[in-house]
Amino acid sequence: MVLPGFLALCVAMLACNKTNPDATVEPTPETTLPPTEHAGDDEPEQATPSDEDEARERARNAPPPAGLAAGVIADFESGELRSEFGAGWQLATDAMQGGASKVKLSVENGAMKMVGTIDEGSLPDAWAGAMFFPGDQAMRPANLDSKPTLMFQARGDGPLMVMVFAEQLGTTPAKTQVEIGEEWAKYEVDLRTLVAEPYDVTAIFFGGPPRAGQFEVHVDDVRLR
Repeated sequence: MVLPGFLALCVAMLACNKTNPDATVEPTPETTLPPTEHAGDDEPEQATPSDEDEARERARNAPPPAGLAAGVIADFESGELRSEFGAGWQLATDAMQGGASKVKLSVENGAMKMVGTIDEGSLPDAWAGAMFFPGDQAMRPANLDSKPTLMFQARGDGPLMVMVFAEQLGTTPAKTQVEIGEEWAKYEVDLRTLVAEPYDVTAIFFGGPPRAGQFEVHVDDVRLR
């Protein structure tokens, strides 16, 4: 037998547990943690391109210098020390690094002539010769990647020193030696053996042999292919 009082208590409890559709429920406040640098140890850091990376990509995508399509740097038929594109030729020696090597440049019989002296005290980093600037200003980078083969004729005291300057190399040029003789002959140098990607070449140098003493070298018909 259910007592009347107990029945009334159960009814009252059921009434209290019914959901009121018009009631507004306040959300439970969430605990907000301060942001951290890393969401978790397992997540890799987001790589941000550096200024150097961006500059390198701009250089890679830069158009080739005006005039490179023809491939002719200089044939010296005008009798002048000039180039078909770029900022031209300039005398260059190790004097910029404290050396004492010397050279004189001229155009003779339709070819560039270099007569100079390699300073013994400046070896093994002695050099003297002519430097070609492929950019619109001296030491301004030029994208030569579309024509990476340097072609020329030469004769004289060998070996002929060829150096390539590029921004990616810093202040140290890449060097190679080309064995030349007393008679004119054609030679080729693959720039990619010196600079993996010749997209930022600032200068190409031709000079006397890397040994002390006087030298005479003639260079003609310089091209890129």
